[in-house]
Amino acid sequence: MFAENLRMPFSSLALGEVIGAGGFGTVYVAFHQEHGEVAYKEFGNSARPRMEEIRMSKLEHRNIIRLLGIVDEIGHCGIVLEYMSMGSLDMVIACTETDLDLGTKLIVTSDVVEAMIYLHSFQPD
Repeated sequence: MFAENLRMPFSSLALGEVIGAGGFGTVYVAFHQEHGEVAYKEFGNSARPRMEEIRMSKLEHRNIIRLLGIVDEIGHCGIVLEYMSMGSLDMVIACTETDLDLGTKLIVTSDVVEAMIYLHSFQPD
């Protein structure tokens, strides 16, 4: 179903704390033997990696989190993603402790627009 180079054994991950949860599963901070600190999203019982996640592996942009691998074993099904230690962009912007000045907000806005243009023009193989 997906490229062999994306497969990762669950045993290569050491799960840490839960950093998010939603309708499609739970997200953990984890340590991977090769990639170091990563985010691991364990899918719920009915979800499986889909073509969207597989296409993510081909995205290469400085403002888009990279898909590092897919775990698809009995008892474990999820994706391994680049970990952003400060959290998601919306969390950083909404955080009252981060007092972003107008210049920083403009840079962030420009970076988001740049990433969106890339995504909308991306043509997977």
